[in-house]
Amino acid sequence: SELVGRVQQTVLDAQMHQDAPFELLVKRLQPDRDIRRTPLVQVMFTVQNLPATKLELGDLSLSPVSIEPGAAKFDLSVAVAESAGQFTAAFEYDGGLFDENTIERMARRYKTLLEQAVSKPDLTIGEIDLLDDQERRLLLEWSGSETEYPADRALQHAFKEQVALRPGDTAVVCGDEAITYAALDFKSNQLANYLIARGVEPESIVALVFGRSLESVISMLAIVKAGAAYLPIDMNYPKQRIDYMIADAGAKVVLTESSLANRFEAGGAKVLCLDLVWADIARCSDYEPAVPVSGENLAYVIYTSGSTGAPKGVAIPHRGVNRLLFNTNYIDLDASCRMAHASSISFDIATFEVWGALLFGGRLIIAPPEVALSPRQFAAFLRENEITTMLLATPLFNQLAAEDPSAFRSFKTLLFGGEAADPKSVRRVLADAGRPERLLNAYGPTEVTMMSTWLPIENLPEDSVSVPIGSPISNTRVYLLDDGLRLAPMGLAGEMYIGGDGLARGYLNKPGLTAEKFVPDPLAASPGARLYRTGDLARLLPDGVIDFIGRVDNQIKIRGFRIELGEIESVLARHAAVREAIVLAVDDDAGNRRLAAYILTNADESSAVVTELRALVKERLPEHMAPSSYVTLDGFPLTPNGKVNRQALLSLNPLRFESYADYVAPRTPLEQMLAEVWAEVLNVERVGVEDNFFDLGGHSLLVTRVVSRIRGVFNVELPVRRLFETPTVAELAQAIAEAQTEAGGVSDAISSRLSSDQAERLLENLDELSEEEVAELFGRLSAEEQVGSN
Repeated sequence: SELVGRVQQTVLDAQMHQDAPFELLVKRLQPDRDIRRTPLVQVMFTVQNLPATKLELGDLSLSPVSIEPGAAKFDLSVAVAESAGQFTAAFEYDGGLFDENTIERMARRYKTLLEQAVSKPDLTIGEIDLLDDQERRLLLEWSGSETEYPADRALQHAFKEQVALRPGDTAVVCGDEAITYAALDFKSNQLANYLIARGVEPESIVALVFGRSLESVISMLAIVKAGAAYLPIDMNYPKQRIDYMIADAGAKVVLTESSLANRFEAGGAKVLCLDLVWADIARCSDYEPAVPVSGENLAYVIYTSGSTGAPKGVAIPHRGVNRLLFNTNYIDLDASCRMAHASSISFDIATFEVWGALLFGGRLIIAPPEVALSPRQFAAFLRENEITTMLLATPLFNQLAAEDPSAFRSFKTLLFGGEAADPKSVRRVLADAGRPERLLNAYGPTEVTMMSTWLPIENLPEDSVSVPIGSPISNTRVYLLDDGLRLAPMGLAGEMYIGGDGLARGYLNKPGLTAEKFVPDPLAASPGARLYRTGDLARLLPDGVIDFIGRVDNQIKIRGFRIELGEIESVLARHAAVREAIVLAVDDDAGNRRLAAYILTNADESSAVVTELRALVKERLPEHMAPSSYVTLDGFPLTPNGKVNRQALLSLNPLRFESYADYVAPRTPLEQMLAEVWAEVLNVERVGVEDNFFDLGGHSLLVTRVVSRIRGVFNVELPVRRLFETPTVAELAQAIAEAQTEAGGVSDAISSRLSSDQAERLLENLDELSEEEVAELFGRLSAEEQVGSN
């Protein structure tokens, strides 16, 4: 009622000036001219409220006839007219922007809005529900479906069934090691009994500090058999982060190996190095412990980035994993499955990899540490092991699709997910002659046991700019809700809320945060049902498929990892010289997303502060959360309402990083060419020979691009680990020179791969070389090659 009054007054005020010439209006407003839209307004609303009159000319009667205009004058026009006590609304629209079904839905919603506004004039605008009964029934139907599955069964019980069916079949392969289902059952039983003897009880938490290994798989099984929950921790995490997770989770025991024990302090937890205690474990009973465990018991805890400055543990019961894998609509797993285990054990994709193989009698094949960092080696690994099923983080899928889309030819089912997919990568894989039998885009937060929706992709039109995330998997409910927790109409953005049996218990030891994110289900028929509030925006397409739009908060995803920017800002703010810090995600020219930190500092020497901040971040945060660049400012740009203008910060082009270390120019042709490779891959203006690849914004995925470019430019094959071991241009150039010498000479490698531009740059640098360096460079060239080079 208040809005109607305001509109009435606005219209009456405007009608006082209705005789103003149109030319004057244009002159005063001076609108930007754009051929894609009408300059002044794009939407027109008209009420024809003049009484209808009948025109008589003698014996001739005239009546109005509606004429189709042929072309829309605006993006959308709505004309309302009253006749014989009824109102009629006519919609005229640009067919290039809207289709008929969209306009029909809009018309129905307009009618619903008017009916509610008239019947309940005291409603606020936000309380008006635009859905009619027909659309509401359709949205509820699309929200999910239910199937029968073993919800109450513990994971080890399903595994035991496979042991009975195929005791001699290979369960896990790790390099040259392999273990059968019977042996895996035997060893995990012994370790489970060993853990129980050391105080591990039902619902207690046991931390795992491992890389991908046979030991980590045995440990996961043993822990759930003991009735406890496992906490997987990446062995490459900084010490302080590992220490925090162990302490925050209240882990009673930490399983690791002796070579990793110095990477953390367990506090009050017992540290068991499996390689040192296997003899003791082998003396334990090989019978499965008689510990009652059901689907409601805790299976594992995975820590994700936290907006308050510390990571938070997500507590997942056995039921959630069962709902992910058994009798579901997106995949049918069986004993023929050859599953690759290529993710970190602390990444929830490992849930699908490990249990998706072992609970169905399949074979879990563990990728060596370096394989996932090299697309060529990864593709070879997939082919050699005849992998049939895998879930890839989207960035790794994009990289493999770009370098070798034929890598997936043995696949029955290839899933990818973790962040928005690149349509070009999807099309490359679909275009390959040996494409996977099934290609699926998966979506789901850790809080709902990793996966909530899926989309089977058989083709993707060339004009597609995004890849939808599909429909709910079985026993999962997905709603798009508005701010009032009402269903968002089809085509309109709403926040994703997810419910069903995949829902986590909540955040470990954080009841307040759990209550904030796990909210009562307003649409549930039974009391007590909850929904997880994802913070993701999406919309429903006309066929019921969900299209991802973006985030509603300060959370982002980089290389498949979920990151709360507030956690990074909190770490930076701990430095005494930092007054305030803001971290933003920036897309570089190549489409790679990186982190940029903007710092207000009290220090005179900002370069020293940045150096110390890099060390602080390295000490406290994982590599994927380290900013690529730092910009020090005297003050943040503000919007007119006094908030930080983040768009203005992005315009500072933070990725054009200039090293705070003393710049040392390349001294040899090899260093010059390598510095140019780094500059291209890292998207920076210059690279000095003492600059550190990772300090310039490099990360594990970019390492593979550098190694690929080195192979193309210098004709040598360096292992991926070499760049981690020699992260400066000077060190890596030395490694390349040594590899070239072993492969038959520096000059042969360089001369065989030089482009004309590179050769010209090389020759320009010859004047700076000593006679000995020139002799070394060209000494092995034949006379014909020397003539060609000259």
